[in-house]
Amino acid sequence: MAQGVIAGIGNIYRAEVLWRNGISPYRPGRDITPAEFDAIWADTVLLLSDGVREGGFGTGTTHLPLPDGTQPAVEGFGSPHNLTYVYQREGFPCPRDGNPIRRDDMEGRGLFWCEACQH
Repeated sequence: MAQGVIAGIGNIYRAEVLWRNGISPYRPGRDITPAEFDAIWADTVLLLSDGVREGGFGTGTTHLPLPDGTQPAVEGFGSPHNLTYVYQREGFPCPRDGNPIRRDDMEGRGLFWCEACQH
């Protein structure tokens, strides 16, 4: 959450990028390896470029393959929360492993993640 580390991406993209790359939102930025940073950066560019092309985040990220090339099914299509893998999907099963998506607060912002697959 330290704006001096990375700023401006927004809570939705943060939740989705970290989930897509299997990284816990509780992991300090200083503990990210160079390879993980490069993967996060490339995925962020992909998602933000898609958002620009599609006119915003509203089309969701679930139509883009994950960095490992897979495309998990997302439960809950047709609900107000059908545009993301984890953001605002507390209690839904993780599309990767079926464990429930968790929610917590950090510095006044909601965290959404899968405790089982985001290390």
